[in-house]
Amino acid sequence: MRRAITVLALAAGLLGGCAPGNPGLYIGNVVAPDDTCAYAANSSALLIGTLDVAVPNNGYDATFRFVNQLVNLSQTGSAGFPPMSDPNVILVREAEVEIQDIGGNPLAFAGGLPNPFTVPVGAVAVPSGDGMSSGESVGLVQIVPPAYTADLAGAAGTDAQIVVSVTAIGRTLGDAEVVSSPFTHTIQLCSGCLVPACPVTDSEGELICAPSCTPGQDSVHISCDPTCSAGR
Repeated sequence: MRRAITVLALAAGLLGGCAPGNPGLYIGNVVAPDDTCAYAANSSALLIGTLDVAVPNNGYDATFRFVNQLVNLSQTGSAGFPPMSDPNVILVREAEVEIQDIGGNPLAFAGGLPNPFTVPVGAVAVPSGDGMSSGESVGLVQIVPPAYTADLAGAAGTDAQIVVSVTAIGRTLGDAEVVSSPFTHTIQLCSGCLVPACPVTDSEGELICAPSCTPGQDSVHISCDPTCSAGR
């Protein structure tokens, strides 16, 4: 099932580091999908993720709640002055990601894969409209690209937890860079736990169907196709 938000294509690249956190932008939490696989800022938080390293070409995509604490400075125009657009809208463009062990130590990956690395983000965080409540938006970030998943079984073990540290980097429409403080998301690794052999039937022989919004991560995916094979 497809996510109900539009995102940019994702690709990893090396980043030398980022500026200290700016209080104007922070990551509130990872957002869990609702029953229709839609993601919203007010949806439930996903506290711990699960990544099945046995699923081919599998990565981990997190939908974050981005919070903009800046104040809306748009003006409708008066006394001969033209309207002014809001310079405090934040375009969240990329994220610096570091994959760590449960003790907070960066993992080393084979093949020269960088850690930390950067991934693109396509999110627009609107500012506070009244100066009291913050503006919010959601955006998808591939925090574990498939190339890293392929090496995680050896780097961390298939029954282990990893911690992914994510720093959001954006720019306001007023051309000021904003950088969030690091946000950490814990992910449980497993091998074959989320995509069981199928078809699966109940005690009366009826086909069980349990599709996931993101097969290979967070929840079990059982295909509705009675001709499916294990791992599909």
